[in-house]
Amino acid sequence: MPKPAGASVPTETNSVYLEATYFPADKKLRFFTPAPDIDMSDELLHRFWKAGFRWDNKHYVFVAPFQRSAVELLIKLCGKVGDERLA
Repeated sequence: MPKPAGASVPTETNSVYLEATYFPADKKLRFFTPAPDIDMSDELLHRFWKAGFRWDNKHYVFVAPFQRSAVELLIKLCGKVGDERLA
């Protein structure tokens, strides 16, 4: 899981490529971190948990059921949610 970070952590989109996808077959949203050991602020981690995301340690990805709060968070962070079948 990405490490919670202290005050020196960069902002959530600090010039890092972020990718979010949706896969209709399992009705799941996925947020791919740039690196499995990326430092994320406590506030950002809390926003993920609150939106229904859980950390998948095997695939190094946040996963959430398709719901409005999760989609809104991903759009705010990534600008769009892509179709996983095309990724």
